Amino acid sequence: MFWALVVIGTLISIPAAGDTVHLKSAESVRLVKILDFKDARLETVDRKTGRRKVIPFSDIALVQVAGQPDLNEAEKMLAVRRSDQAVALYRKLLARSATGGGWVRVWVRVRLLNLYAGRGEVERVVETFAELARLIPDWVLRVSPTARDLKGSEVALEQGAHRLAEIRNESKSDKVREALSKFLPRMGQDKPVPPLKDPKVADLDEKELERFDQPGSWLDTWAPGRIKAGQTDAVVRATERLYGSSLRRNLPALLYWQGRALLARGEHDRAALCLMEVVIEFPAGPYAPGGLFYAAQSASESGRIDYARKLWRELIDTYSNANDFQVIQLVEQARDLLQDKE
Repeated sequence: MFWALVVIGTLISIPAAGDTVHLKSAESVRLVKILDFKDARLETVDRKTGRRKVIPFSDIALVQVAGQPDLNEAEKMLAVRRSDQAVALYRKLLARSATGGGWVRVWVRVRLLNLYAGRGEVERVVETFAELARLIPDWVLRVSPTARDLKGSEVALEQGAHRLAEIRNESKSDKVREALSKFLPRMGQDKPVPPLKDPKVADLDEKELERFDQPGSWLDTWAPGRIKAGQTDAVVRATERLYGSSLRRNLPALLYWQGRALLARGEHDRAALCLMEVVIEFPAGPYAPGGLFYAAQSASESGRIDYARKLWRELIDTYSNANDFQVIQLVEQARDLLQDKE
């Protein structure tokens, strides 16, 4: 905190003719123009001599920039640990078109990312890191909070990790996906990182799928998009083709997505049979909670409300203590549906 007191104490005497970079060593780089923020370093040029200097982000306490009063005030609030005021000012800057380009737009987002991490605002950490990963994928990790710096409950961090994994899996950029993958362990602490899915699989047509002789994680990428697009016949055909060659350990994925496609197609009885086979034959597997939930949905949509209630209750009783984000969502949806149908 010593450097912060020294910095704030000297702000009054700063000439307005240029920018100033205050260092954590309590030294200052004065009368410069900040040119860029790149590779986790500020690049400056001395207004008198024209000499250029690069300063690592990790060495910087705060900046003061000519003509940027809101940024300067935000930096001062950050230095004296008034995080509420700092966040409000940085967010005000984000809302202004003036931060749409140049180094300031990245600087403000980096400041907010680290503030959110220290405040335990995990959802905003995810949102801001994903945005920065798109802007500066090559060096975003070098200006991001470590696992030790990232606060939040275990549940919030796990939910955030799953959301970040979803964003990663949706990205078409290899660099962005790599940056997101490397940040995930910081959020999950010592928990396993959600698996990486290949976005190219989502665009394959049925003919190209013939190279797969086993269902697997690729099906988790391909099938949801087809069902969402209304191409349920393609999913049913693909799963039926694979059924004859599938090893037992790969059957849960096949049966689950076949059931989901049949449900979307309105074939409720066939869907329920597939989904309940997942639940009964593979109760400890990752597809069992979803099997229960969508089997209950099949029963509800076919008018068998009592059976649907029974399955929702079984889902709640079995998985209420789960720590998987997707399972937690299913349990909460089951609670809501059970209450609506009572």
